[in-house]
Amino acid sequence: MTARPAKWVLAALVTASTLTLGGCWHPRAMSGLTAQSAEQETNELVASAIAAIDSAVIARIDRMSDESVSSYGSDVDRRGQYRQWDRLDYVWLTPGTKQLDLLSTLVQSYRDNGWIVTWDQPASDKGGRTVQLRKENRPAGETYGLSFTTGANDQFPVVINVGSTSPCFFDPTR
Repeated sequence: MTARPAKWVLAALVTASTLTLGGCWHPRAMSGLTAQSAEQETNELVASAIAAIDSAVIARIDRMSDESVSSYGSDVDRRGQYRQWDRLDYVWLTPGTKQLDLLSTLVQSYRDNGWIVTWDQPASDKGGRTVQLRKENRPAGETYGLSFTTGANDQFPVVINVGSTSPCFFDPTR
């Protein structure tokens, strides 16, 4: 892999994680959700999205993150008790796979199932696409989110980043 695709992959990771995290800005966001249930649902959402991709075009899958992350900075939440579960996988596709077409098909299938597109933008000035969806029409910190990012160049290693973030939860063990 050359430096250019590596930079794109890093930029996509930062973009997907930053855009998907909505923050815990409302107390109702923490009602009843635990770290374990947030982890389970977030992981199931990513697994389901990847399962929707034809396995014949998947070369490999790399898990990039699967963790509880603080929703506030230490200046607001010193102990990091207000959290969201964050999962991000890179799905490496076989050469020649038209990743933008694949991404469009994935997004449409989620829209057909009631998911709401909250962000749909070019991933960079060279093309590509980043799409974020929410399970319900509620603020990001109150519902599950999915994000997909891919580039536009079929000549480099072809990757679709699949990420999910849970609603907010309070973790008193921290």
